[in-house]
Amino acid sequence: GSSDSLIAQVHRGEIEAAFVSDPYTTAGLDSQEAFIEELTLIVAKNSPVTHARDLAGQTVIAFAKGCSYRRVLESWLETCEIVPTRVLELASYHAISACAAAGTGVAIMPQAVLKAVQVESLVNALPLPSKLARVRTHLIWRSGHQSSVLQSLQDEVARHRGSSTA
Repeated sequence: GSSDSLIAQVHRGEIEAAFVSDPYTTAGLDSQEAFIEELTLIVAKNSPVTHARDLAGQTVIAFAKGCSYRRVLESWLETCEIVPTRVLELASYHAISACAAAGTGVAIMPQAVLKAVQVESLVNALPLPSKLARVRTHLIWRSGHQSSVLQSLQDEVARHRGSSTA
């Protein structure tokens, strides 16, 4: 789900915890940094897009509103005073990357996901400005909530962070 959807589910107690990326609203939540992801802009191999200014008039391919990565992309475009032609909302990284590879538009996604969906050879991955490229993903839960399951997840995240070289 999108970050906003996951946060709402945590607040309602429908799920105990979730992983969400910056930026997100922290009110009523406790969190623990889980990992850092490198975002990249993906475009078709034959795309003329090589810089931010080339994004004017492009279609943005993204998850539905509420997605943290979409917020990052839209904020960047707004800062650059670029208005996309339209936004194509899709529900999976596979669909997003396939549409980008087909030349339908541009998208951002974590480099690790780009590798996982195995489309690296089908798209050009362009760097984002450094202030946008690195995003932190957090484990979140309702403020004050405790359980043995949540504690186990927090311990696993801490163990993983301790062994990572990020």
